[in-house]
Amino acid sequence: MRWLKRQFIDASLAQLLYDQASLVKWFGREVPGIALGHTLPFFAEIADTVLARLVAAGVTIIPLEKAVADPAYDEVGSTASSMFLVLQQKLADAAGTRIPVLSPDIKGLHRRIVEMAGDRRD
Repeated sequence: MRWLKRQFIDASLAQLLYDQASLVKWFGREVPGIALGHTLPFFAEIADTVLARLVAAGVTIIPLEKAVADPAYDEVGSTASSMFLVLQQKLADAAGTRIPVLSPDIKGLHRRIVEMAGDRRD
């Protein structure tokens, strides 16, 4: 469990920073990213650490209302997708230009976790 928590924290940080970099690349400017931490017991155990690491990495936490006030979020409301994608991935997919969902920094970890789960993806 300690290994899983450590890996989840490191992977969360890598994924959020990757998502923000691809958001900036897609829009050509800084756009407030929106991150969601599910209210699950596991996340509750590591939330403080994840948030502290994000702040240490230079992330500024702002209210959701301020983030969605950015005009970039007006573009996604009418874009339908059958996949669970972040804003820029959804827009890129609709435009026929895919942005990889998974940060390259955590692909190996993702493969290992899938293998540990017996290759179940549900």
